[in-house]
Amino acid sequence: MGMKNEIQVTPILNMIGRLRGLGQDFIIKSLAGNGVHDIMPQHGDVLLALMGGPLNMGELAVATKRKKNTLTTLVQSLERNGYIARETVADDARVQLVKLTPKGMLLCETAEDISYKLHKIMWQDMSKADQDQLIALLGRVIDNLSGSENG
Repeated sequence: MGMKNEIQVTPILNMIGRLRGLGQDFIIKSLAGNGVHDIMPQHGDVLLALMGGPLNMGELAVATKRKKNTLTTLVQSLERNGYIARETVADDARVQLVKLTPKGMLLCETAEDISYKLHKIMWQDMSKADQDQLIALLGRVIDNLSGSENG
């Protein structure tokens, strides 16, 4: 028995899944309320990364922590809907930079407002110390799972 008695089995993954679902529902409804119907929450990481300026696909993959095949699908969708554009680098025709279009920049402003409202609701009755502690603890759980070799 030993170690198994020291580990608390909790509904943490269910709670995190519910938190993610509630957050995504809030974002989708808020975007729709702003007339945006062609964006999903998973596009947010790409848009946020591009707010700092154009990136190539490798840099964008690192910035969003996404696999290139998943990222390619997100980029194609955003490009098809006019939020981002790709341009070839003058010095190297093999390299394409991904950048926000004016439509994408406007969406980022809307997304920042939505994110602020979501966080205001989410943290409404929690002190800054509680927020910091929760973020730190969840970061440790993520690190533990990321470093797990055997699952």
